[in-house]
Amino acid sequence: MALATKPILPMICVAAAATLCVPGCNESQYETEHLRIEIAFDPPLCQGNIDHYERVVTILEQQLGTSVRKPIEVYLSDDPTAFSELGWCNEAVIGCYWNGVVYASYLSIDHELVHAVIDTFATPTAFWNEGAAEALTDRTFFGQTAPVDNLDLAGYPQLSYNTAGHFSRWLLETHGIDLYRKLLRARGSSRE
Repeated sequence: MALATKPILPMICVAAAATLCVPGCNESQYETEHLRIEIAFDPPLCQGNIDHYERVVTILEQQLGTSVRKPIEVYLSDDPTAFSELGWCNEAVIGCYWNGVVYASYLSIDHELVHAVIDTFATPTAFWNEGAAEALTDRTFFGQTAPVDNLDLAGYPQLSYNTAGHFSRWLLETHGIDLYRKLLRARGSSRE
C-alpha cells in the first residue's frame, strides 16, 4: 500500500486537569479492536478521539504490512509531564512507549502508537524508530544536524527527531514503503 500523503493528526477534546490514574485502576477505560485506553482526566474521552486512535493503528498496520494481534495498552493523561514524574518515561518527554505500553498525552499519542505498531514486527535502532514515528504521523522539518551525524545516537535527548523524521519522510517519498519496512527490520547499526 502506498504511503498516505496526509499526516495523521489528532482531534483534541478539552480536558480538565485531574490526578493521574495508576495503570490497572480501570476507572475510565475504553476498548477498541486494537487499543485498551485508560485515561487520567475528566471529562470522558471523546468518541472522535477513540475513533481517531483506532484509525491511526489501522492505517499504520496497512502502511507497515503488519498486524496488531493483541490490544495496545495506552495510558493517556492531560498532564504531559505526569509519566516522567512517575518514572515511566524519561525526564522532559511528553510521552513514551516503554515495556510494551504507550504512556502519552494528546500531544504524543500518535507518535507513541507508531512505536507500538513497529514493535509488532521489528526492533529498529533509535534513528529509524523515531524517524518512523515522526514521518508517519506529522509534518517533518529539517533538523539542525545531518542524518549521518544522528545514525548511531541512542535516542532522546541526543538524537534529533526532526532530522530522523525528515530523512525518513524523504526515504519514504523517494524510495517507497517497501524499502522503509526493510530498514525498520534491519539488524545492526543504522549505518549498516
